[in-house]
Amino acid sequence: MRTAIPEGEWSGRIPHFARRIGEAAGARRVVLFGSAARGDAVGRGDLDFLVVVPDGDGRRQLDAWRRAIRSLRGLKRPPMDVVVVGEEDARRHRDNPFAVVKPALDEGVEVWRSDDA
Repeated sequence: MRTAIPEGEWSGRIPHFARRIGEAAGARRVVLFGSAARGDAVGRGDLDFLVVVPDGDGRRQLDAWRRAIRSLRGLKRPPMDVVVVGEEDARRHRDNPFAVVKPALDEGVEVWRSDDA
């Protein structure tokens, strides 16, 4: 995992977006991944966030996703993809080349962590 957010149009606002998402979703951590994390975004790209929440059933993860999306309403921001996974799923799929978790954790930047994590 990378340790710093590359410079880009939205880099100064990413910690703010991540905190809002993490707190609203009740997350353990939020990881920025994709072109913004790699520093190769072209033009006004989107932001991709992997949101790791405590384990629970699919409904709990869906509710966390809804709260995360609602927390972004009304903000001036780029398009965003928000992917929510439970901690066990994140561990289980960490090395699965067909799951979004692997590239997110390999190339991503942890941009927010809860005090409980």
